[in-house]
Amino acid sequence: MRKALLLFLTFSSFALFGQVTSYPYAEGWETSISWTQSTTDNLNWTQDANGTPSSSTGPSAANEGTFYAFVETSGSSAGNTAIIEQDFNLSSLTNPLFTFDYHMYFNGSASGGTLKVDVSTDGGTTWCNLWSKSGDQGNMWHDNEPVPLDG
Repeated sequence: MRKALLLFLTFSSFALFGQVTSYPYAEGWETSISWTQSTTDNLNWTQDANGTPSSSTGPSAANEGTFYAFVETSGSSAGNTAIIEQDFNLSSLTNPLFTFDYHMYFNGSASGGTLKVDVSTDGGTTWCNLWSKSGDQGNMWHDNEPVPLDG
């Protein structure tokens, strides 16, 4: 049972409402999930501070601050996705780098799902995968995962 958890980033050189243009940019999900939840997926990202509802999965607490965003995949079907998006204008940056922390604990199950970072430079018409990780990655946070965005 494979599930995909997608984190989509769109990059453009034109101004859009809500587009991030000031850097460095940081999002900790402390007040809400400020990125856009897709309407074309089957699952949603949720803000939480107290651990996931299913037992023996993680995280049980945020890596920084109080809150984190997660997707509950227990009981979902193969092929289900949870997509969250943010639009960035990177035209002023020379070597843009996206870093993030992630936690993928599925109690040893290799079929827990896949976390992906996909990007689009044409407003979401086409997507390119820049990073992905599948299966149980241990009951721990993985800090500052780097994904170069200049290639």
